[in-house]
Amino acid sequence: MHYFPTAGRSDLHRMMIEVGHVRGSEAYKNVFVDMSTWSEVKKTTTFGMLPKLVVVEDDGSRKELFETSAIDAYLAESLGLMLGSTAPKR
Repeated sequence: MHYFPTAGRSDLHRMMIEVGHVRGSEAYKNVFVDMSTWSEVKKTTTFGMLPKLVVVEDDGSRKELFETSAIDAYLAESLGLMLGSTAPKR
């Protein structure tokens, strides 16, 4: 999870990760972006924004999610926090 070292949009994401029991430095890392380096980091992000969630799968494939609602939905689904077993039941 990449975000600034302040309360904000990634708080819910970090809480979901904690509730979903993702533990260990290999499984989850907070990457705090300092405002003094933000202008350079911003150039490396797809949409020029944060938060950013980087997911590395077991097979080594990698995906980056930027939109807050996309990160919410991905985490809820992958951590078993989504109510209902199928989309219509949610």
